[in-house]
Amino acid sequence: MAGNFRVHAFGIVGLNDKTDDLEDVLNDILADDIEDRVRTIGQHEIRVEHIEKVDGVWHLDFVKFRDVHGPGKGSRKTKVLGFDFKAGEVFCEETALMYCPKRSYILLQYNHHGVRYSAIEDYFSVYSGNPDNQYELQAKYDDDVDRKFTSRKATKSLTLAIDPRLLSDKDRDSKTALGSAIELGDKSNASKIEITITAGREKKRFLSKFIDDTATKMKKLAEKNPDAVGKLRAGVVSSGVDEKLQVLDLIEERLCRNFTDIPVGNDKRWPRDARYKALERARRGWKKIMG
Repeated sequence: MAGNFRVHAFGIVGLNDKTDDLEDVLNDILADDIEDRVRTIGQHEIRVEHIEKVDGVWHLDFVKFRDVHGPGKGSRKTKVLGFDFKAGEVFCEETALMYCPKRSYILLQYNHHGVRYSAIEDYFSVYSGNPDNQYELQAKYDDDVDRKFTSRKATKSLTLAIDPRLLSDKDRDSKTALGSAIELGDKSNASKIEITITAGREKKRFLSKFIDDTATKMKKLAEKNPDAVGKLRAGVVSSGVDEKLQVLDLIEERLCRNFTDIPVGNDKRWPRDARYKALERARRGWKKIMG
């Protein structure tokens, strides 16, 4: 049985001129034994389970240790049973990654329960013990859409659809329209909230900075937690002579590939080689964009 395997594309940058070249960190990881690669990020321990450089491209497989309640195994004819763990063993979630140092981009398997891109940023930043290291993964979009959103003069409309059940207290407390949307979801017991905010047809009328900031923060949230944001469209006005309104779909135009033909193994896991091959397929498909 094949599942839905999603791949996202990111650029990676150092946030200051003292940040080490990422390959220096990767070589440190490669030199360490597997047990020495564990780092605590947030409330979870994660590590790089596998790492190698193939034809100039780094392949990494991250693991997050989940010492919490987990699933059991069963069938239509048998009762659900737990897994027989040995001492020290816990549930583990795997997340594959490819890094091209020549073009400074990363392709990442999306695993809702696995290692997210923000945790990978922190892992790389703290791994070698250099306090100046600070890496940031920046989601890749269609170049034209990203440029128009970043350079917009003003926002005329914003349409967003969220699942409030998948959002955190931090999201709820955000000083944007998102907090109001989540509150509405809580009060209505809704699994989906869709809101459109518009300044109307009046040419010189734009939405306030409050909504403009909401658009920016929603874009970041959609990158961080794509399951929670089902729709995000911004009507923007670009600087220029005509100041023409353009509607940008910040979900559809993000570089993302979905594969439904990646078979799971007998242990109900996607094999590492199959996950790497899916990342490579995405890389070939984006060659003109990524370089």
